[in-house]
Amino acid sequence: MGDDEEKDKLVRELNSKTQCLGLEHSETLEILHHLAFVLTGRGEYEEAEVLLKKAAPVVERVYGTDHSWTTHSLRCLAIVLREAGKLAEAENTFRQISKIQESSLGKAHPDTLHTTGYLAWILYRQGEYEKILELYPDLKEEDSNTYYRLTRDTSRLDAAEIIYRGSLQLSTKFLGKEHPETLGSQGELAHWLKEKCRRAEAETMYRQLVTLRTKVLGKDHKDTLESMNDLAGVLSEQKKYHNAEEVLRELITLQQSTFGMGSLEELKTMGVLARVLLESGRLRDAKEILGQLVTLESQLSNEEHPETLKSLENLAIAVSEQEQYADAEKIFRQSIELLLKSVGKDNPKVLTTLSYLALMLEKQGNHDEAERVLYKQRKTAGEGLEKEDSEEAACEVEPFTYEPLASPKHTRILKIYPSRYEAAALVCELTEEALDNVNPPSYAAVSYTWGSQRPSRRIFCHGKTLLVTENCEAILRRFRQADKMSYLWVDAICINQSIVEERNDQVAMMEDIYRLAEIVVVWLGPATEITGEAFNYFESLAEHRRSLNDDRERLLLLSKEILEQPWFTRMWTIQEVAMASPNAVYLCRGNEMMRWESFMQALATGELDPGVSSLVNSAAQIFNRLRPLFESARASSRHPDLVSPQRLLRSFTPLREILNILIEVRGKLATDVRDKVFALHGIFKAFNARFPAPDYSKPAKQVFHETAKAIIEQDKSLHILYHVSSRARMPDLPSWVPDWGDTDVVGGNPSFSFWSATRGSVHRPSFDSENRNALRTSGKVIGEISTRSTALPVEISRPDNNIKVFQDWIQCCQHITDSYVTGDPIDEAFYGTLIQLPSTEGLDVFIPKSYYTEKLSPESYKEWVGVIKYGMEFNATAQAASDTSSNPSELTSSATTATPALDGAAKIFNDTIQERLGGKALFLTDTQHMGTAGDAIQEGDVVTLLSGLEMPIILRPNEKGYSVVTWAYVHGVMEGEEWPVTDDLDVITLV
Repeated sequence: MGDDEEKDKLVRELNSKTQCLGLEHSETLEILHHLAFVLTGRGEYEEAEVLLKKAAPVVERVYGTDHSWTTHSLRCLAIVLREAGKLAEAENTFRQISKIQESSLGKAHPDTLHTTGYLAWILYRQGEYEKILELYPDLKEEDSNTYYRLTRDTSRLDAAEIIYRGSLQLSTKFLGKEHPETLGSQGELAHWLKEKCRRAEAETMYRQLVTLRTKVLGKDHKDTLESMNDLAGVLSEQKKYHNAEEVLRELITLQQSTFGMGSLEELKTMGVLARVLLESGRLRDAKEILGQLVTLESQLSNEEHPETLKSLENLAIAVSEQEQYADAEKIFRQSIELLLKSVGKDNPKVLTTLSYLALMLEKQGNHDEAERVLYKQRKTAGEGLEKEDSEEAACEVEPFTYEPLASPKHTRILKIYPSRYEAAALVCELTEEALDNVNPPSYAAVSYTWGSQRPSRRIFCHGKTLLVTENCEAILRRFRQADKMSYLWVDAICINQSIVEERNDQVAMMEDIYRLAEIVVVWLGPATEITGEAFNYFESLAEHRRSLNDDRERLLLLSKEILEQPWFTRMWTIQEVAMASPNAVYLCRGNEMMRWESFMQALATGELDPGVSSLVNSAAQIFNRLRPLFESARASSRHPDLVSPQRLLRSFTPLREILNILIEVRGKLATDVRDKVFALHGIFKAFNARFPAPDYSKPAKQVFHETAKAIIEQDKSLHILYHVSSRARMPDLPSWVPDWGDTDVVGGNPSFSFWSATRGSVHRPSFDSENRNALRTSGKVIGEISTRSTALPVEISRPDNNIKVFQDWIQCCQHITDSYVTGDPIDEAFYGTLIQLPSTEGLDVFIPKSYYTEKLSPESYKEWVGVIKYGMEFNATAQAASDTSSNPSELTSSATTATPALDGAAKIFNDTIQERLGGKALFLTDTQHMGTAGDAIQEGDVVTLLSGLEMPIILRPNEKGYSVVTWAYVHGVMEGEEWPVTDDLDVITLV
């Protein structure tokens, strides 16, 4: 009976029973529920909902609230609401059922536990992860370590594990560990762990299941046999082939005694055993098993049966692995003939098997025939391979073209067809999925680098050719599975990169794509001969196990094997890992995998070789610094009143809020400079920041301009001006806009939290409606730079290099003839300009007292300045002598050797100032102020205090206003000494 006929029949019966017996009769209600079930199966949810909402109160009235019929009717309604996407209503209905069952059956009843599971998954689909924890309150007491790991950053992945573990915990508590319901829950958790690549944990679960089911159900029970099969599978995935073989051979014996010789169950297990033998390299044994399997399957069904074809393909692979290529060729040809008959020429399996055949021909030196076979596009079903199409058609395959996405909220997921042959052609399909769906698809998102590679590797997508990079091809081969589909999200394939509008939409969705992924794979590239050892080294650090290898050079090499990879230098990788649950991220190189959490724990130990400390700081350490911000953003979305990113960010001095993140990642690389902003879109969205959506039709100048404007409006400050100075700025970019694409930053990050030059004033910027490049604010001009010195080198190659610069600084100070503007002696003002610390009152808040007393004390300064001034006096004497000497070079040499060397406290002071002020120049203003600033300053620039900024800003006058040069330290103004008491401020226009 067809669906329509069954529906019509049930409608007639329902009408008849209602008229004859009434709606409250049991037969009428039974037919009504049956009809609702049929309608639900047809996707006609609204009709089913109307019927069940009509039935539920009637059932309750007739049978009573506590009757099983009442809860059954409500459960049917809840399921219909769930399928219709009405999750809030479904949640309320399941809560109603749960309340009834707890009252009538008790919390320990299996039906009550089932309803808890239903409710948990409804909450899961709504993203109400915190509410899931409330359903399993005892989980914390039973397994506190797991509980805290899962609840620290509860995401989609963690919530699923909580449901599985919570269901198992409740079943064990109320029903006992040997109850069938408990065993079922344990099986579900084991399967989930296996799917998430947590194979060691899954193995433990499966071993327990086999033992318990053998005890409770018997060895030959189907559930016990199923658990043995699952155990063998997870053993094989861990390359424990001997253990897997033992389990499978015992399973075959049990299946023979239970189902008889040659049963479907036995044949399936023989196929698994053959694959294990293949993977373990026992090719002769695998070939023997597969030969038997093909014969038995052909007898049991027919030679075109899918299982027979699968076994035939595995047999051909086993033969080819023994380098019997001619025999393997014959079997592949036979397999293709059968595939053409059973599934048709357009099926991807045909293309996969054709690629196998081409490889066999290549191995035998038949290159021309291999080329024709591999790129053969059309073949008439049933024709043999001897009946070729024209050579032109055989050697050209139509290039793949993208179909437009149906919605900007959709993305594509790459489905990779399985193959046991590593060198076989990659055969894929793209499926369109909705990420705004309440039940998002299952997939692994890959985080990798494109690099400079051009697409040159051919894969087959929907039977057509698609070119990818070598690195992308390596990823697809690594994650293609032997016997089941793989589902990946890879940006280079899943996004039509040639359509700007689609790129814009997909970039805007990146946060969701990586957040919703079941697994995020950080791909570092193919493995080398030391990759396995390197991963083991990091795992041992994470587990606080001492490495057996004490060879420093070797450990340094192992550290570089992971840390010196391009992935750590790229911009996009920040968001891709940051927005995923830490428990879902895996670091991968070749076949080696390591949990991201383990990797970060290894870094946190501080036990890595000092030789890679710079690698850690410039690569992975950025995630440690930014992670609290991302976790706060996620926590804020769940508990808005508990914590906010803004509140947490205030503790991250000297940087603030969104600007903090942009500064932290400024050194990262991006092929397209616009991605220095677009690659953080998901992070900005997590903070509810109102930034322009990614739009690749805009030039970089416009993107940076809009970003700067958004930062000023969002952060409600002008702190961005501290970060505009860089050496290779984009032409025509407004001076108040940072060039995020220029990583050669000048001046570093100022310690502005030390200071209050404008006494905590509020910034007052406004944007000019007529000139979009202009930013107006208020402030006060302190003075014009009248003199500037040589800049202190950032790095010094010789100890006397910075001594000469400091001598120039002291000579510069001599332009001030009287006391300093504050009334202090010039020498004290110079000392204050060098150390750049706030007044000693409350100094410990900013800097450890030991740092001040040991490195920057007045006593250390006096010793240091004495050495510098002595050198100046000696040089002056030498110069005077050289004017009357006939051998100036001799005098110069004497001067150099006679100058006292820096040592002790003087050297410590010198090195500390060099570290703090490298790249800075000393300047004086026409108002007799002294300060330091970056080397970009010029005489004629003006020193200003701008409302809301804690430090002075150097501006350069021009015909339209001022250009921002850099920030500065100016002695005697840093604590508000020059800020007007009244609101008598100048309007300053920055362009």
